[in-house]
Amino acid sequence: MRTDHAQDGDSDLTSPDLDALERLQYTLLTPLTTVRGRAQLLARRVERLDGIDADQRTWLLHCAATINAAVTDLVTQIRSLQVAAPVPSGDPAGESSDGADVTPIRLHPTPLE
Repeated sequence: MRTDHAQDGDSDLTSPDLDALERLQYTLLTPLTTVRGRAQLLARRVERLDGIDADQRTWLLHCAATINAAVTDLVTQIRSLQVAAPVPSGDPAGESSDGADVTPIRLHPTPLE
């Protein structure tokens, strides 16, 4: 697991909080990849399935699409998680409401697109 991260290509940061957040994101995104894949397989199977009427097929495809949409929403929310890191003093990147210099660090993209 990497603990050094470039922020806008300027410097490397080492942060236990960032490392823990990356592990949490990975832990949450991994099962979502499985859920999304199974929903896609279900949709393909339903499309090829004989012996069910159009209403059943429509309902099952709608269920698979609903699962996929929920996974996409969760992935977006998980990827938006940020951790605040100190900014060198005098850097105009940002100040928090309590006056401390902080800037959000975006994490590296995860495999689930």
